Amino acid sequence: MKELQKQIIHIVTERLNNYGFIKRSGDFFVREKDDNVLQQIEFQTRYYHPIKSIIPYVGVLYKDEFNLLRKYFDFHWPFPNYKYSTYSNALMNMMDRIDWEFAKGDDITPILNNMIESIMEIGISYIDYISDRKNLISEMENRKIGKSTSLKALPIAYYLEGRKDLALWRLNYYIQDFETYLSACIIEDENSHFTRGTRNELKDYLEFAEKLKKVMETESR
Repeated sequence: MKELQKQIIHIVTERLNNYGFIKRSGDFFVREKDDNVLQQIEFQTRYYHPIKSIIPYVGVLYKDEFNLLRKYFDFHWPFPNYKYSTYSNALMNMMDRIDWEFAKGDDITPILNNMIESIMEIGISYIDYISDRKNLISEMENRKIGKSTSLKALPIAYYLEGRKDLALWRLNYYIQDFETYLSACIIEDENSHFTRGTRNELKDYLEFAEKLKKVMETESR
């Protein structure tokens, strides 16, 4: 399997280099979209002996968001850290397939060609789209990007686009949503695991909201 992995990464690296993507680790590739945006492709692997399964992920990193998190939100990742994503999604979520499978002795070239063509046709067009923050915001507003990402990423994105009013509105909206859900949990069982978990989530989010509000008061956009 190690030899198969080397063959796959060699071909992938060669092909992605033609599109401007540079390997930053064994399975992680990036290219500069512009001064503020890095585009990312990651190949996550799973083994089901004797099958090797590859799931490509595509994503973007906004440098101004990353630096904001480092400066004000106790985010201790060094920069550049190419494996941090503002948003990342599995390619298989965008098309009708699960993953790409390889086995020792297979002719891997046609399988890799199909995978890379799918990345270029579907994955790259998507990350080009969300490399414009207005489009990324639209994806979050329309719930095409999950709430677990949008909870913090959407208010920050509004702020970085100069829309403090929308950032504040969204923070208050999510806080009310948490409080409504917590009230329902308390009615069901005040001491349940779900109630305790929701209390902790609300506490964490209130702390995040207060920090972002202070940033918006002191930093101009």
